[in-house]
Amino acid sequence: MADGQSKKVGINGMKEHLEAVRNTYPDYRMRILRQFENNGFVISEFIMEGTFMNEWMGIKPTGKRLSISGINIDRIANGKITEHSGYANTFEALMENNLIRPNS
Repeated sequence: MADGQSKKVGINGMKEHLEAVRNTYPDYRMRILRQFENNGFVISEFIMEGTFMNEWMGIKPTGKRLSISGINIDRIANGKITEHSGYANTFEALMENNLIRPNS
């Protein structure tokens, strides 16, 4: 990570991630567009929407409502998520709102 801290994994890592999202977008909501399940894996396509209210990775908050699309892949065993991975199209939302720009 940029600040020299190691990235946490497991339950603590997920808690830390969700706290950071909630801090950045206090009113965020996630809407599941589609889900697919096969052999203990669940794939979810989602849109996360929230108001950018607190600094994130050095980007100053704007008070703008952002929509971020993504995919989550979760492995389920005994009714619990045992593995998680995913992708969120954060950069597209930040570029659309002029919060970051590609290098020329």
